[in-house]
Amino acid sequence: MKRILIAALLCMGLFGCASSGRLGALPAITGGQPSSELVLVRPSNFIGAANSYYVALDGKDVFSIRSGDYTKFRVPSGEHTVMVKCFGGWTPTWKEDGKHFVAATDQASFFEISPSFTCAKITQINAGQASKLLAANRFVSTGIVSNRDIIKPAVGSEDRSQEQLPSSSDFPSAPAANLPEYRLTGAAGGRILIASHAEWDRLCRALAVPSVTVVQPPKHGHIEVTETDFIINSSRTRSHCLGHATHGQSVTYIPDSGFTGVDQMSYRVTSPFADAVHTAEVSVR
Repeated sequence: MKRILIAALLCMGLFGCASSGRLGALPAITGGQPSSELVLVRPSNFIGAANSYYVALDGKDVFSIRSGDYTKFRVPSGEHTVMVKCFGGWTPTWKEDGKHFVAATDQASFFEISPSFTCAKITQINAGQASKLLAANRFVSTGIVSNRDIIKPAVGSEDRSQEQLPSSSDFPSAPAANLPEYRLTGAAGGRILIASHAEWDRLCRALAVPSVTVVQPPKHGHIEVTETDFIINSSRTRSHCLGHATHGQSVTYIPDSGFTGVDQMSYRVTSPFADAVHTAEVSVR
């Protein structure tokens, strides 16, 4: 029991507990289009109770569901795939379980979502089984929007490029007072990447691109800011999204022609989730 409680608290602290609610656009049903009802229920269960499960329909995230909740919405008649996604289990990675089904016109399809040995599973059930589960759990309208990570990012939003990542000794995880946050070395006449910045959610999807403004320009060169894709791969970033691609801003220092020596600079990164000034010291050789 103690281990289960600790695991639940870790889930709440590290990975968040999104409320039940809509994550994205539901299938569009045009006037007169054949459709049927899809019912999803996650019966109340202590196991995994602190963890929200994400539901995807035909590859698109549509709903976040908590323990003890159920929802229903209409889908076009025809073949579909419904999937549940869960972070955790025996390893700190995302797990998926899906079912292919045929939505018959005006006939409801029922699915039960529950914890599993790996993390979570989804099972198609009949109307009788569903009736008992629905009576014992709480309905959540698809008109409610989940407060998941799209509102608040899951992790710190700062990262370094994989290709030009310096050794971990070049930048400590917490710089001492009055010392630059980034201490880099580069060749004269070259381009020296300082950092790449992005925001992403707990599904490792890029959010709004942050803005970068120069606070203290370098004395012997200039800063170039470029919107780009890069791989999350940094000793400064403690995230389950390491290794995933994201989209953000890269900050590069370009020294003046013929300059060698030490240059210093600072810049501000702002987004809906952060506002921070970063300092850098570059040794050009």
